[in-house]
Amino acid sequence: SPENGVDPKDPQTVARMTELWFLFCLLWTVGITVDEPGRMAMDSLFREMDGQIPGKGLVYDCFVDPKKKSWAPWDERVNHQWR
Repeated sequence: SPENGVDPKDPQTVARMTELWFLFCLLWTVGITVDEPGRMAMDSLFREMDGQIPGKGLVYDCFVDPKKKSWAPWDERVNHQWR
C-alpha cells in the first residue's frame, strides 16, 4: 500500500520495499530471540544482506521509513525523551 511505501505501478519500488519489509520482519521475529552476542552477529548478517543500513548503532536501531523508501534510525521517529 502507499502507506507502506509501495507504489504498485512501480515494479522497482515494489521489489525494494518488499525486501525492506521482509528484512525488518525477519529482524523483529527471529532476530529478537538472540542474546547480545547474537545481536552483533545478526547486525553483521543484515549488513551483508543490505548495505544501505545506517552505520550508527545496530540494525535494531533502525526502522523502514516508507516515505524515504529506506532504512532510517529510530531516533528520527521516536521522541528523544522516551528513555
